[in-house]
Amino acid sequence: MSVPAYASSTQWYCEGRQASYLRARKSPGGVLDMIEVARPAGDMSRPGLPDIVLYQDLLGGSRVAGDLGGGHFDLTGRRGDFCLAAPNFATKAVMEESHQLRSLAFPMAQWLDVLDEAADSRFSFDSSWIYGRMFASPAIRSAFRNLWALCEDEGAPSRLLARAAGCEILAELCRLGGAPLPTAKGGPPRRCMANPSSWQWRNNFVLHSSGLEHFALNPGHTRRL
Repeated sequence: MSVPAYASSTQWYCEGRQASYLRARKSPGGVLDMIEVARPAGDMSRPGLPDIVLYQDLLGGSRVAGDLGGGHFDLTGRRGDFCLAAPNFATKAVMEESHQLRSLAFPMAQWLDVLDEAADSRFSFDSSWIYGRMFASPAIRSAFRNLWALCEDEGAPSRLLARAAGCEILAELCRLGGAPLPTAKGGPPRRCMANPSSWQWRNNFVLHSSGLEHFALNPGHTRRL
């Protein structure tokens, strides 16, 4: 019996052997996919699929071992922390206890051009060191929470805001992964400013990459998305 081909990790979770554990799915116009799963201990490995997937541990305290694209890991999850899975990589993950996760999938077909344009095709998520590493990020946690609320609405405005918040998360992942987007070297203002850890750097990337240049986005606005 042949193994069915899945176009995305979300489709695999929704239609594959994990489907019975799905609690919620939120997907604004194909820009990104968010799901929540609650499942018992066991193997949650999946095939390589063309999206970058960010997971948030909602409970913490469960030991997990495997490989998400950055080499073997064996760690105990912390509530609210994140881990990232590489695109087109057959992940391996075995949980020792029941757990609850939310995931945010960036389909490469939707987002690769955004990254290439912002970084002049010099950035690659293939080189990120954070795959399979648990990390805390207040900025991503806030944007993640806002996205979950945004996805309640399927209208065009929510898709624009979801794209902007997704760009903010990608920009922060670039910084955390040790490969910040390149800085401007004269000429008209670019998507990245001189200090990659500053809000202004993330703000410019979000505005230009998401097509929201005409909005005065700031930290207060994104918290209220």
